[in-house]
Amino acid sequence: RRFVDFGSGSGRLILGVAAMAEWEACTGIEAVTGLHAIACECIDSAEANEAIPPGLVTSVLADGLPHVDSPAVMAAADVCFMYSTAFPTADDGLRLP
Repeated sequence: RRFVDFGSGSGRLILGVAAMAEWEACTGIEAVTGLHAIACECIDSAEANEAIPPGLVTSVLADGLPHVDSPAVMAAADVCFMYSTAFPTADDGLRLP
């Protein structure tokens, strides 16, 4: 089973999911470079502390739609989670918190 979180931020969900159930892979796809970097640091720390097996959790930096930027990851997913904290503004753009 493979879990994918699109818009994974700092990786809290993928790390939590990996720690609570058996998965082949837990992948986060994030568009914000700084959040992706934090996720990678958290994954490294969790692996170093043996909280998760090495290589089980990964974070991918992508700035577009999941089926365009990460088609192989999305196609292999058994569970795909998407939750948005970006909302339309008056000019029809998106703003991030």
